[in-house]
Amino acid sequence: MDFSRQRTNKSAESVVQRRAAILMNDGSVLLPEDANPIRLDINKDYFIVIQHRNHLPIMSPRLLSIERDQISFDFRINESYTGLLGSGQKDVNGLYCVYAANGDQFKEAISEFDINIRDMDMWFRSNGLNSAYMNADFDMNGDVNVNDQIMWLLNNGVFSDVPR
Repeated sequence: MDFSRQRTNKSAESVVQRRAAILMNDGSVLLPEDANPIRLDINKDYFIVIQHRNHLPIMSPRLLSIERDQISFDFRINESYTGLLGSGQKDVNGLYCVYAANGDQFKEAISEFDINIRDMDMWFRSNGLNSAYMNADFDMNGDVNVNDQIMWLLNNGVFSDVPR
């Protein structure tokens, strides 16, 4: 599950909606059928934030308007918000992807916004486990194995400036 948030400015305090949703392969966001509809003021513009259990958060780089009862932003072909030093998304063969391997997202300065040794420690504790929904399963295939470790090695040291 992903968390889709709408904000009126870049700060985390400006969140006006938060919903659990599924980020589809085509970049669209699907709300569960039993979810309350998202209600936003059509006269305002919003930042969209996507947060995932083991990826760095991303946010639209600019305010987005509601058009035809929806907000559209394709994170696959548009780079997300970047602050002074942080990263937005990773360019993989011409498409922007979310940085994976941020499994330890506890509210501590050392782990919330970056991919670091604490994420690798989580992987070490879970390596070899399978058939479960685990934060250390960085490639999300149901198994914690060397492929997840490789993903961590490729993204270690990357951090996000998206305020949470």
